[in-house]
Amino acid sequence: MKFFSSDFILPQSISKTKKHPIGCFFLFYLHEALNDIRTNILENWDIIEANLSALTP
Repeated sequence: MKFFSSDFILPQSISKTKKHPIGCFFLFYLHEALNDIRTNILENWDIIEANLSALTP
């Protein structure tokens, strides 16, 4: 579960890029979306685990 252990961190080179504001906005939006997904998975992990165990024979 190392993938979920900490927040996703954007590399410094991305935050310093000023030539491509649309790309920076997209990466920031993607970063926020991934954090939201991670938060939802962590909050609902017991439900997800129960559903997965019900699927396996």
